Amino acid sequence: MPTNDNNCSEDGATRQVGDIGLFASNAINFRYTDIGPGVLTPMHRTPTIDYNILIKGEAVLITDDGTEKHIKNPGDVVIQKGTAHAWKNPGTEWTRFASILIDAKPAVVNGQELGFFMEMDTK
Repeated sequence: MPTNDNNCSEDGATRQVGDIGLFASNAINFRYTDIGPGVLTPMHRTPTIDYNILIKGEAVLITDDGTEKHIKNPGDVVIQKGTAHAWKNPGTEWTRFASILIDAKPAVVNGQELGFFMEMDTK
């Protein structure tokens, strides 16, 4: 930040914003996430600052050290800053939250960048 909109000849249809996946690099992203009853997402980390706002249902945030934080009131906010985490829906109804992901430089621990990763289930 700040953003750079240099009004080049590319319009929104052709402008490249980076790798599209969980987030677009060099950008602020807005997304909805729906998690079904009993579903656990993979553990993941993005080099972003995330503002997660619960819209409906309930969710448990699980960090890589095993800590769990249960959020259950619409409007509850969880802020993630490049941490490894997963989400679990412990309820019987669908959960929805809105997230704003702000691209950030990856954290560096012991000289190593902690960039994007996602644990993939190999079962």
